[in-house]
Amino acid sequence: MVAVARAHPISRGGSHLMLGWARPLAVLVVTAVTVLGLASPAAATEPDTTPPTAPGTPVATDLTDHGFTLSWAPSTDAVGVVTYRVSTSEPPGSLVPYRAWQTPTNSIVITDLVPAERVNLWVRAYDAAGNASAFSPRVSVTTAGPADVTPPSAPGAPQASTTCTSVAICLVTLSWAPSTDDVGVMVYGVQEVTVYGGVVLGTSTTTSVTISGAVKVGYTYSFVVFAMDYGHNRSPVSAAVSVTPVLPAAAG
Repeated sequence: MVAVARAHPISRGGSHLMLGWARPLAVLVVTAVTVLGLASPAAATEPDTTPPTAPGTPVATDLTDHGFTLSWAPSTDAVGVVTYRVSTSEPPGSLVPYRAWQTPTNSIVITDLVPAERVNLWVRAYDAAGNASAFSPRVSVTTAGPADVTPPSAPGAPQASTTCTSVAICLVTLSWAPSTDDVGVMVYGVQEVTVYGGVVLGTSTTTSVTISGAVKVGYTYSFVVFAMDYGHNRSPVSAAVSVTPVLPAAAG
């Protein structure tokens, strides 16, 4: 037969020790009972995998020659949105370089554009866990200033060099003299000249580019370069350069 003593408090939160004893050879039993105040071990925190809702349609106000204010209805998130990313959104095949801006609020002042520059933009929200929302609807905005209708001058004729490590793996590096433009050149496009017309192989914001995966040893290729300004006006193409890749001579 086991006798049980009175419960004696051991904490302000209401836990007690229940002490019992038995006849000889019995084992002393100590049981902790939590009545109030002492929480059980916390369960593992579930990871946040739910993205924010998509931001509202952006609206541009306060247009200047070099930018504008862009604002949108905020996203909602179970934990909270920590940043918005505003980025360019161009159709497939566009030559316009990708650009992005970030802000912790649902508006941003963009100031690094040029007069009469047209940009297509959308917004995405991110929460603290890195979950990304769907994109907002896309909007097209043109900065203030007179419309730019004058194309850049043609770039200089490209100079070409090749490096091949196998019959099918070659790099072609092109460089050229820059175009001039009344506002500024935004990007250069490099085209391969074929019987089917010009195929754009790459773009560059500088006056050189390296092309890979488009040429093989023993074939002759011709390339031209053109410039595009911030008003999306294209220059005439440069003079063409032709190149026939070859494997380097074997050592010895």
